[in-house]
Amino acid sequence: MHEYLNPAQAGHVAGMATSTLANRRALGLPPAYLKLPNGLIRYRYADLVAWIESGSVAA
Repeated sequence: MHEYLNPAQAGHVAGMATSTLANRRALGLPPAYLKLPNGLIRYRYADLVAWIESGSVAA
């Protein structure tokens, strides 16, 4: 089972404001998210971690 985070929790994990996440959703940019039938937005924790790690730079 996946752990689902609301935008505030996802922002905390990703180190960005919830408004930044909202702007990225509007522009079709990552990270991936789910829009539930009731309109709520959720992020999978594993998706956030994978997205953050995809930007890592080898030293």
